[in-house]
Amino acid sequence: MQFEPVIPAFTDCPYAIGMSSSNQYAPYLAVYLQSIIDHAKEENKYDIVVFETDMTADNKARIQALAQLPNFSIRFYNLKTAFENNLYISQHYFAKQCYYRLALGEVFKQYEKAVFTDIDLVATADIFDLFGVDMQGKPIAACEEVLWAPENREGHRQQGFSIDGYLNTIGCSGMYYNTGVVVADIAKFNETASFRELLQTAQENKFINLEQDVLNKVFLNQFYTLPPCYNYEIINGIFEGTTDTFKNYAAEIDNAKIYHYLAADKVWFFPSLPKGYLWWQTARRTSYYEEILSIYLNFYCWNFVPNYLKYMKYHFFSGFVFGKMKKRYLRKASAYLNRLKN
Repeated sequence: MQFEPVIPAFTDCPYAIGMSSSNQYAPYLAVYLQSIIDHAKEENKYDIVVFETDMTADNKARIQALAQLPNFSIRFYNLKTAFENNLYISQHYFAKQCYYRLALGEVFKQYEKAVFTDIDLVATADIFDLFGVDMQGKPIAACEEVLWAPENREGHRQQGFSIDGYLNTIGCSGMYYNTGVVVADIAKFNETASFRELLQTAQENKFINLEQDVLNKVFLNQFYTLPPCYNYEIINGIFEGTTDTFKNYAAEIDNAKIYHYLAADKVWFFPSLPKGYLWWQTARRTSYYEEILSIYLNFYCWNFVPNYLKYMKYHFFSGFVFGKMKKRYLRKASAYLNRLKN
């Protein structure tokens, strides 16, 4: 599969900022882009390319309208059918678009470096700073995945797998990286692995973390480790963790430059997540705010009402039973109450 490379939008800037999105996620893409715009500097040039296959003309126009500035370019790159077949999706909150990241080396051949990210992020500093990171000759840079740091993964399971056992199986038993934010030295990236090799690795395996596992496997021992502030993960497991790694990580929450609201509990559905208010403050400055709010209210109603009714059911009937049955009902009532609080 050959891709037509993107030509840099600015002749004096060999850096690209890439991300993937579906049409459904256009409102959340807009929020992330707005946060980049909010912290941009006049002296830098922001050549932004969105990988997509189904974005409507209306959404493209609205997103491009975010940055009517001389140092900004927002373009869309259609990957057509390159990722249509034989790609395993392990979780409902993952999508085929995750795999688009694997094409960054081919698409950005005309650039020196590219920053490629997820879109469930909000930037609180200038993302352009990532281009100044000395990668010490490595082809790719990312932050360590704190959830799967050695101290945190010991004895833990995910999707029925021992995390240690799974990583051993795919050959990534050392440091494991979260690729929600990556920096790529394009020439070195392409020298290390072609798109064909990356895609073949994805097609031949059922990876838990999709393209993240592909990159960890193929670029084993070839990562430069970024400071966690460039991809600070917001997920309850971190703030509820008891290891020193989790405690030290949680203590740095105010120092992040990019917050990443990963996994199933997306900030647009769970505003009370740590630092969630930053995302919602940014959302208000986009043309999508009312739509985002409407989607949230629909989600809240469909989830709150059933949980509330189940809480009331078990709380009510716990008053009429005794012994083990009473304890069981109270446990269920407590579980549904916690869902309501979260």
